[in-house]
Amino acid sequence: MIFSWNDTRKVRSENALAIAVLNDQDKEITPDAIHALRAYEIESIAWSRRDKYIE
Repeated sequence: MIFSWNDTRKVRSENALAIAVLNDQDKEITPDAIHALRAYEIESIAWSRRDKYIE
């Protein structure tokens, strides 16, 4: 996902947004994982908090 998102940077609209839904049911999401996604401008949502993002 990270590399695909980065590879399409030049052709997608400026307001495009990538969101990764991370499974935190069996183990905690590490800060390193979140940091890696943010480095490529990808937002992350923990699976356990998904309901807070549904309209």
